Amino acid sequence: MAWPSKWVVLTGALTATIGAGLQALAGGPRLLQAIAEDNIIPYLSFFARKWRGEPVRCLCFTFAIAELGILIAFLDYVAPIVTMFFLMCYGFINFAVTLQSLLNTPHWRPSFKYYHWSLTLFGTALCITVMFICNWTYAIFAIILATCLHQYIGYKGAEKEWGDGITGLSMTVALYALSRIRGELKHIKNWRPQVLVLLKVDKAVMEKEEFEGPDRDLVNFAGCLKLGKGLVMFGTCLKGELEEHVGMKHQFKAYYARCLEKMGVHGFIEVIAHSNVSDGLSCMIQSAGLGALRPNTVLIGWPHDWVERKSEISFRVFLDEEDNTVQIKKDLQTYLYQLRIEGKVQVVEMAAVDVSAYVYEHTLKMQERSRILNNMAKFNKAGWASRKKVGEFDVHDVFEKARCSLPDVSVRQTQGTSIDQREAYSQLMLNSWEQDIRHVHTAVRMNAAMKAWSANSPLVIVNLPCVPSTQKGQERYMNFLEILSAGLERVVLVRGTGGEVITIYN
Repeated sequence: MAWPSKWVVLTGALTATIGAGLQALAGGPRLLQAIAEDNIIPYLSFFARKWRGEPVRCLCFTFAIAELGILIAFLDYVAPIVTMFFLMCYGFINFAVTLQSLLNTPHWRPSFKYYHWSLTLFGTALCITVMFICNWTYAIFAIILATCLHQYIGYKGAEKEWGDGITGLSMTVALYALSRIRGELKHIKNWRPQVLVLLKVDKAVMEKEEFEGPDRDLVNFAGCLKLGKGLVMFGTCLKGELEEHVGMKHQFKAYYARCLEKMGVHGFIEVIAHSNVSDGLSCMIQSAGLGALRPNTVLIGWPHDWVERKSEISFRVFLDEEDNTVQIKKDLQTYLYQLRIEGKVQVVEMAAVDVSAYVYEHTLKMQERSRILNNMAKFNKAGWASRKKVGEFDVHDVFEKARCSLPDVSVRQTQGTSIDQREAYSQLMLNSWEQDIRHVHTAVRMNAAMKAWSANSPLVIVNLPCVPSTQKGQERYMNFLEILSAGLERVVLVRGTGGEVITIYN
């Protein structure tokens, strides 16, 4: 129905069509040229070039699309397609404005006095609703097309100066979640293993872009534990000052990122520099993570070179021809291995006629010396016992016999080492030695039991004993673990803090 005349409606429709056409003709080619120039979609790079400052190629492409719509010559076919594109454009504009408002970015300052993010969110919902009202088939197709374009742009890794709103939204959500979880987790049911994997620095394999040796096994093991879920951090320490390794840190980070991507393992990478590697790794263990997302599990490889390498010791044993030299040599090698002594055992067979008289004489002298030393030890013990209560004694007679001219000297007995103290110390050393022997026997028996039950197992999981505090105890501790895991293919030593298990008391 037209009033007062049909020419009013026709004139208005013609004017609106010409205005919209001119607007699309002026803005469409420039928008296409800007998208192509930013190289967001590589296939559109053909339209990035200009001629005398005008996007001629984009203008021709826009003309072809418009001519195609005219050649269809049926408005009911063209209108839904054009409507979907316009509604998608306006809907994404409203959604982008809503996203910028929620992120509260510094560069976003809307000038409208009564603006609120809910208005643009309502506009986005309204655009989507109108799309489904017009034609739900075209609406679904338009949404799928827009989603594919977004995923393709993300896959190609388009990074421009205007940034990515979805990444900013993820950052905001992560910060909000971290602020909600302060300190440690309150309940044990929310405990999750958050692994920190300590890797070695190997500059020789940086060009290969893949881990080698124990590091590769550690990364694979960590990937199997988490399967790409949860928090996994990979850290290492460069020896030296920070000023000397600033560039090296970035190189190692990029190297680790490529290696992890190649192995299909997800995780965060941290590289620090310190003059002492042990102190640097200690700092990393204590300070890694943020808030509740801190590593609670440390995964390290076994230090095979923890024993200081020295010159090889040679053990030469002289035996009679009638002795079982093969078994004795084997027993000696086993004993040296259990004591962690690097040495070479050489067994020499000698007949009785080959032993010279000098050897017998030397042996008799050694026996005589042993007897004299035993007698001296008994004499010293009796002498110390008889002098335990002496307070002062004069040494002038000693000086006179020694023909020394010295002034008067009075020597007072100090708090020296008495016989009781020596006996206590000897007993303490004996107890320590017996304790070491018991630990070695325990490790040997446990190792034999594991070999009996799990000799062919690809992985053996054993409880990790508590680490002693003294250096001597740590050496014995490492020896114990070496004997415990000897002869097994793969061994994982695990120790918990006591708070990872749900019990009736938690």
